[in-house]
Amino acid sequence: MEKIQARKSASFKTDWSDEHFSRLEDSLNGSAGGAYHKFKQKAFDQFNSDGFPTTKNEAWKYTNLQPILKTNFRPAAANASVDEDRLASCLLGEKKLVRVFVNGFFSKELSEKFSNVELPKGVQIQPLAQAFSGEDADRLFELVKGSDERSEPLVNFNTALFRDGLHLNVEAGAEIEVPLQLIAVTTSGSDKTVSHPRFVVEAAEKSSIKIIEQHYGEEGSGEYLTSSVGHIFAEAGARVEHVKVQKDSEKACLLSTLKIVQKDKSHVETHLFSLGGRLARNEVYPVLDGEYCNTVVNGLTILSDEQHVDNYTLIDHALPNCESNELFKGIYADKSRGVFGGTIIVRPDAQKTNAIQSNKSILLSDDASVETRPQLKIWADDVKCTHGATVGQLDEEALFYLRSRGISKQDATGILVDAFATDVVEQLENEELVDFLAKEIRSKLARIIS
Repeated sequence: MEKIQARKSASFKTDWSDEHFSRLEDSLNGSAGGAYHKFKQKAFDQFNSDGFPTTKNEAWKYTNLQPILKTNFRPAAANASVDEDRLASCLLGEKKLVRVFVNGFFSKELSEKFSNVELPKGVQIQPLAQAFSGEDADRLFELVKGSDERSEPLVNFNTALFRDGLHLNVEAGAEIEVPLQLIAVTTSGSDKTVSHPRFVVEAAEKSSIKIIEQHYGEEGSGEYLTSSVGHIFAEAGARVEHVKVQKDSEKACLLSTLKIVQKDKSHVETHLFSLGGRLARNEVYPVLDGEYCNTVVNGLTILSDEQHVDNYTLIDHALPNCESNELFKGIYADKSRGVFGGTIIVRPDAQKTNAIQSNKSILLSDDASVETRPQLKIWADDVKCTHGATVGQLDEEALFYLRSRGISKQDATGILVDAFATDVVEQLENEELVDFLAKEIRSKLARIIS
């Protein structure tokens, strides 16, 4: 029986997470008691202390995890088979650098099968568990722990229970032209499973890398939970472009956190496209810890039925002369619900900050809803910061104009909604990715509008 604290509490706990950690400890064998084990034990102790957040927690006011997490999830299987044709349909470009994870576990076989280029010079990729037990483990532990100082419960949950992941290191000056495609496949069948994919990217001085991350569930997958954490460390002058496309199954729950730390003159972009799943929470925490940094955080959410997506961002301007641009758009149909909570922090030393935040939503149904909370917390006086949010329905005049030209209501609606979503997609430079996303978005919109 699940142990869930009283509703007045700002957190709750589950028995199955204790069981999963005990099972993980039993599998450590000779590494029990070592640095890797201690790293996970500390995270689990903190998670046990904090628990999962409830709606009594201000940052989770509109997203209730309890109905989902009271399910007795079991660890996902490591050696599950996947539909390779479906996987192939997700891949982009003629040149493919691919790393595949099935149920949170790295698949060397599938990664090699679907990659058709050698690993470029200046890049090292290895399993995360191997990196955490290698010669450089102490430095990597400190690097990751340093970016987790705020102790978010979702990060501690993943840190305690992840078994596999990816460590990507880009050497100084290396410019990697072929995007790295990370494919996270979940294949739960009728089981109720949980997986914990994780990646750590280190981009050294003046290096550049593009990452395309996709999450989807196999056909026939039932109720599953994915706890995903990513770290991006961009050193001086580095450039990292990250795109995540979430197309999970209709009963799935995704709890995703991305931590970003930037140094002088670095440029990091992350673009989040939320199209699937029953419930998703995307947390993004960029820290501009150098001068003349540039951060872009964009998102597009398209929901139908009773889907729920919560995008929560906190952009931390720690030093002067930095710029951040944030744009999140949402399209909500049927009884779906969107949540946007975006905070920009400008610290006392962060003079000459330029920060722009915008959230725009369209409701296609009277039963759809959106909650939006843009915030600025500024402790410097020489800054340019703006934020804004709009929620509305389709422009009736534009709809009338199109219909007066002989266009059906369904087609006219499709044209206007597609135009609303386009500017998020077109900020991407990769034409193959733009075409891929346009196809995915139009397919989802067509199902909604019809």
